[in-house]
Amino acid sequence: MLSAHERQELRAISQHLYADDPDLARTLSAPTSRGRRIVALLLAMLAVTLIVFGLTPAGFPLLFFGTITAMVAACLFFGTA
Repeated sequence: MLSAHERQELRAISQHLYADDPDLARTLSAPTSRGRRIVALLLAMLAVTLIVFGLTPAGFPLLFFGTITAMVAACLFFGTA
């Protein structure tokens, strides 16, 4: 967790960024872009497909990679990556 001084410094930096370049500040503060969400949704569809085929006998590798793909898609969709 950040100290009060660090939070104050970040707030000051943020205010300067908004004053200097509001378009960049809005872009950086946006949770996710539309293109990023589309990639995340495509990855999620791929993940579901891999998981479904991974449920067959001897399909563990597909199940494993489907799960990993789903986690990556979630990170992209929610903006944590």
